[in-house]
Amino acid sequence: MMGLSWPGEGARRCSSYASSVPPCTGGVLLGGNVKRGRLMTRIMLAVLVLLNCTAFATEVFAQSNQVTNPVPLTPPTVNTTTTTCQVNCDTQAMNCQNSCIPSTAAVTANPAASSGSGACNLSCTTQQLVCKQRC
Repeated sequence: MMGLSWPGEGARRCSSYASSVPPCTGGVLLGGNVKRGRLMTRIMLAVLVLLNCTAFATEVFAQSNQVTNPVPLTPPTVNTTTTTCQVNCDTQAMNCQNSCIPSTAAVTANPAASSGSGACNLSCTTQQLVCKQRC
């Protein structure tokens, strides 16, 4: 049988084994406790894993019973005073810009009248901006 040695042959047969195999003496293998130690280590590791899992599970289950209330949503409020003020500024600006457009009869009589509308529009826009800043 391989691994067992008879008296007087121990040095020759046991020396050919790798260092991970326990040494043999007189036909009896030593190191029977090595397997038991490995088995105990595996059992202890399994027990630790189970304990860890149960501890984690209890935390998860404890959190699953909690009820969280949703954050109440407040409806958006519209500041009607500011909105009304801005609409009035826009209306004044449009009326101003409409007055900057020369009539067809004025353009026919004086073609230079249409060239002044750019300065008029700029003035209307400036008045609109100042008005909205006051709101």
